[in-house]
Amino acid sequence: MSGEDERATRDDRSEASVRSVSPIESVHDTASERRIDEETNEEKVDPPPSALLGRSSWILVLVGAYSVLAIFAWTVLCVTTYRPITTPYYNRYYGHLYSGFDIQSLYEKNQKWLESARVIQSIVGVLTIPLTSAVCSKAAVVFTQQPSKRTNLSLRQMVVLSNRGWNDPAIYGRLFSGDLRRYGSSFLSLAILLNILAPDAQTGGIISPLESLFVKQSTTKTPTESRFIDGITDTMNLLSKSTGPEGDDFDNLVSILTRSAITSAFSTDLQNRLWSRDSDGCNVTSNDDSLVSPRCSFGGITLSNLSLLNDPFLAQLPPSINTGLIRQFLPRMNSSATRDAIAESDFPVECESLPGAFYVHYNHDGVFNSTNFAGSWSAIACMPSNQTHSPWQATRDRQDISEQLYLNISTNSTSSNLTAYTGLFRITLNTSMGYFELPNYYNDQQPGPLLDKSPWEGNCSVEAIKGATCGSYSDPQLPVSSGRYRRSINNGTAGMSNSSVILEATSKKGPLLTIAMALFGEGSFIANRFQNPEAYIYNYTNPNIWDEIDAGASEALFQQYCTEQEPMMGLLLGRSTEYTTDGGLYPGCVLGKTKQLDTLHRQIEQWLMEFATGFEQNKIVNAFEAAAFLANQAWLIQSPDSPSLYVSFDLGADTPIAVIARSGIVLISVLLGAYLAALAALAVYSNRRRVWTRELDAFAMMQIGAAMSERISFTYVKDPDKLRVLDEAPGWVGDATHGDGEVGELGLGSGTPLAKGRRFRKYEET
Repeated sequence: MSGEDERATRDDRSEASVRSVSPIESVHDTASERRIDEETNEEKVDPPPSALLGRSSWILVLVGAYSVLAIFAWTVLCVTTYRPITTPYYNRYYGHLYSGFDIQSLYEKNQKWLESARVIQSIVGVLTIPLTSAVCSKAAVVFTQQPSKRTNLSLRQMVVLSNRGWNDPAIYGRLFSGDLRRYGSSFLSLAILLNILAPDAQTGGIISPLESLFVKQSTTKTPTESRFIDGITDTMNLLSKSTGPEGDDFDNLVSILTRSAITSAFSTDLQNRLWSRDSDGCNVTSNDDSLVSPRCSFGGITLSNLSLLNDPFLAQLPPSINTGLIRQFLPRMNSSATRDAIAESDFPVECESLPGAFYVHYNHDGVFNSTNFAGSWSAIACMPSNQTHSPWQATRDRQDISEQLYLNISTNSTSSNLTAYTGLFRITLNTSMGYFELPNYYNDQQPGPLLDKSPWEGNCSVEAIKGATCGSYSDPQLPVSSGRYRRSINNGTAGMSNSSVILEATSKKGPLLTIAMALFGEGSFIANRFQNPEAYIYNYTNPNIWDEIDAGASEALFQQYCTEQEPMMGLLLGRSTEYTTDGGLYPGCVLGKTKQLDTLHRQIEQWLMEFATGFEQNKIVNAFEAAAFLANQAWLIQSPDSPSLYVSFDLGADTPIAVIARSGIVLISVLLGAYLAALAALAVYSNRRRVWTRELDAFAMMQIGAAMSERISFTYVKDPDKLRVLDEAPGWVGDATHGDGEVGELGLGSGTPLAKGRRFRKYEET
């Protein structure tokens, strides 16, 4: 439609308004009260009943209260996503601040806040439809008498507003089907936009679906009560010098315990202090069959294949520990071994003469024959560095040490199952010690890495340390007077040189030295057989336990039973019967049939050959790593000092919370703010002028119908959409008197706006 056509249409609407209003004016004139003045006896006309147009401010109060409730509910949901209302944190440990205090009461109060917010949010959702419609309906009245808009509004458009077309899907269809000019208006567009933003899905609003998309319900852990596990060894307990009541050093106890452990342990034994970043359960989803089979058959982590574990290490507490809401730290140790075959030139020269070196030499000269069951063999073990000084430092920081053990093993047996052998090897054991963070809710219940620095950085006020020494530590490298112990024992053609006795007094030994002393030092399997061979030679003549059985039968039966276990064979060979010793039931089993000295040396020779087999097949690496684990464990749990650490834990209680993504908070907050701002603006707009009716409702349209009685009769209309009168008639309200007289008249389509402060005729029932 051209501009001239639009102006013509507006002129037609103005003319129509005059015609439609004129009859009403005449009715009003005749309805004026006429009376005879008693003094002058003249007829006078009193002005009709009138009043100022109405104005209602209650909609502002409702919109204000609604906005406060909506903002409160959304704010509480957003805030409680990140922190409680009643306390700064959900899952943060408050230390001894809540010792003896029911901290859960704070979170119960926060839960009441959250529940209140959800109830209020539901109330807001219920109020959204009626309040938004009421505000739009009141603002539409002002729009129908707005001077800048009156010439653009038809009666049909006015009817759409009175029918609250912003909520009518049929109107949406007509608007999008090409009838925008007939049915639409600028106010209708604004009302539709407001309802699209409304936080209620029933009105087509987008805020409610977005809340369903972004706002999720979850639970988080909140503090309940701090508990603790005491008796935990601190590294400073390990690295402090301690002596017994009579001055005897307890350090060699670690070697004794290690000897017992590596003798009795099998690589398939479960270890409740062995940690790994891998799951310790039977996880059949793993693609590594070498991990699935052992863990499922043995029920957890074992020492059988340490090299396949992800960062295996030793800690005093079991891997199942979870400190929950409290971040706690614990000492850890881990050792890794390498094995190298070396040339004779690489073997330390005159190791027995090196200051503080660990050196042992066992040998036997013999010829295997029908009467002599042991051939010639020799075993030399050497740790050339000065072992009288501890490699450890008195610190809680991470420290790494490296130790080397040289072995020279040779045999010259010609028996059917033993062959001549010579091998020189170097075992390198690298060990790390420090602290790591225990599993908790903050690290996904996974052990933390080995820390480079003390977790407390020397701050002894931290509650995780109980009774630990502060300040400067004494120098741990307390030298032991150098010396050499050598014992030679002649058992026919056997010889022994052992310098390990003086090293028994070394404080805080490295794990490889502990293992070497357990295998070859004083009191070891091989040393005891050299020093007291008679104790290991059995006389089968009429043993008391076989009084009721003849001597021959008892001897045969006795020889089938295991009387001892060879050290480290359970770690080296496991429980496989493929590696049984001389017909024994288990690997490393020493049968009770040592009847003479050469048989005793044959036992030693067999043990050395099994050792050498492990070196050749590289199984010795895992065996030494397993032995190092047991040696470190013996040192960790047998510290003579009173353990000074305790580990606090609080598994917390499940507390419901709202979970909202940050992007969701921003988006919904912007949309909610835009909706409330538009709603408040319309409420203010509806109250800025005095209006001719409270709402553009059915009663208002009945009044409009009275003004249009000459053009629209009370008859059946088959299709109101085709009535031209609705498009031709004006849809605005003005002053039908054009500002003349003391009392104004409401007129549909009048070109004179309703003046501020002017009185207008009002209806009174007769």
